[in-house]
Amino acid sequence: MKTIIFLAFALLSSAVMFAQGPPPDSAKMTKYQKLAETAKKLPDMIVGKADTGPDSSMYFFKNDYLQMTVTPMWQEKGTQTGNDLKLNKINEEPFDETFPLGEKKLANGLIITMANIKKPVEDKKQMVIGQVKTHLAALYKQSGKIASSDEIAAQATSQISGPEPFTTDQGKQGELYLINDFQPQQTGFCVALFLPGTKPGTSYFVQFNYYKFIYDTNLPDDLSDLKVFQFPDDQSTYVNFSNKFLKTFKTP
Repeated sequence: MKTIIFLAFALLSSAVMFAQGPPPDSAKMTKYQKLAETAKKLPDMIVGKADTGPDSSMYFFKNDYLQMTVTPMWQEKGTQTGNDLKLNKINEEPFDETFPLGEKKLANGLIITMANIKKPVEDKKQMVIGQVKTHLAALYKQSGKIASSDEIAAQATSQISGPEPFTTDQGKQGELYLINDFQPQQTGFCVALFLPGTKPGTSYFVQFNYYKFIYDTNLPDDLSDLKVFQFPDDQSTYVNFSNKFLKTFKTP
C-alpha cells in the first residue's frame, strides 16, 4: 500500500513538473511524457490492483464470501454496516478526489450494497421496484399531491432503465439497471446489478447508490428535475466509473 501511495505521489509530481515546463533534452521529455500518461491511468490501475501485501485488505469490500475491489480510501474512511459500505460527504475532501467530476459536487454520498439474496432475481427486482414506488408515494404525500397507484406505477417505471447484459471479470453474467429513486429529503441514482445465485432460488445483488439531499419540499412539475445527474454525460461518466468496480465482483 505504501508503495502504491509513493508511486502515485511520484507520478503526479513528475506530471506537474512536466506541465510547468518539460526538460529541453528530448530523451528526458519522452520519459516525462510516459510518466504523465501513467499518472492519468492511475485510478484504473488501483481498481485493477490485486495487491498481495499486508495492506491488501484495503482494496476489498467484503461481505462473508463475497468480494469487490474498491478504492483503499473508501475502506479506510467509509463505514461498513451489514451489506453496506457507506461513504458520506463524497463531494468534500478527502473523498472528492476519488470520484470523477469532483469539482461539480454532484452527489452528497454513496452507499455500496453487496448481498446474497435468498430469493430469485425476479423477486429481488420486484422488491427494488416496490421500494421506488413506496419512496415516490411518500414524496407525493409530503408535497400534498394526490396520485393513484397506476400513476405512481407509471412514474416509477419511467425512472428505471434496463436491463443491460453485464459480465463480471469472474465470468458471472447478470443484468444491469439504472434507477432514479425520488423520496422525501433525498434523491438517489442507483447502478444495480442482479445476478443468479449459486443455489436455486437465490441471487446476488450489487448496487452503487449515489444520493443527494433535497431541501425544497415543493414538488417540481417535472420530476426529472430531482435527478442526481441532470446531464447525460455526467450520468454516463458515473455509470462507467461504477461499472469498473462492479466488474471486480467475485463469488466463491
